[in-house]
Amino acid sequence: MDATTLNHKLVFPAAVTGIQEFQQASAEAFCNLAALTLVMGSQDAYTQGHGRRVAAYAERIARRIGLSAEEIETLRIGGLLHDIGKITFSRKLLTNTRTRLSASMRAEIRRHPEIGRELLKVLNMAEPVIDCVYYHHERLNGTGYPRGLKADQIPLGAKIISVADCFDALTTDRPYQRGKRPVDALQTLKHLVGRNLCPELTRVFSADVRENGLERPLETNLQSARLVVV
Repeated sequence: MDATTLNHKLVFPAAVTGIQEFQQASAEAFCNLAALTLVMGSQDAYTQGHGRRVAAYAERIARRIGLSAEEIETLRIGGLLHDIGKITFSRKLLTNTRTRLSASMRAEIRRHPEIGRELLKVLNMAEPVIDCVYYHHERLNGTGYPRGLKADQIPLGAKIISVADCFDALTTDRPYQRGKRPVDALQTLKHLVGRNLCPELTRVFSADVRENGLERPLETNLQSARLVVV
């Protein structure tokens, strides 16, 4: 199977087209993207599926606020790979079923944006994509990581992915918690506005979810599909 076929099976087809059209990555990085998604799936199936859904939600936000086609493709790839640093997680952490983590586990989690950034730099990924991965856990009030950035210091792409990331984590089942109903998850997002999440992006995303539903937890054909919000 050649790289183009592999990527069309693993990644959103439009994202692959975007890499070629906007020259955000070389042919080598194009193959690296396929390899990364394979590694992510073999290490942790949830993280791989989560990345696809975050990418889809980020695209929906980007379209509603009128970003360019190039910026949308950047967000798709950034969303897909935002948790790539988790491929280094210990088996103990990946199989954890408790909500309370040890100090060493929390430290391991907080390292994943830095690991993701370093990995993508080695693979020559575009800088805007790397920024999405590195800064997606920053918070508006400066309590996030890894840099403790505030408000306008945080890149727009990372703010978008943060909203999408939070919503998908809330609405999908994890080993340690059941997913919330979409309406309840949107209410949780509302409580995080101003402290963690950008108010305008959260408002835009909430409207989109109410109008268009949510992405399915599992997609065997990797095509975007929606569930109605009830």
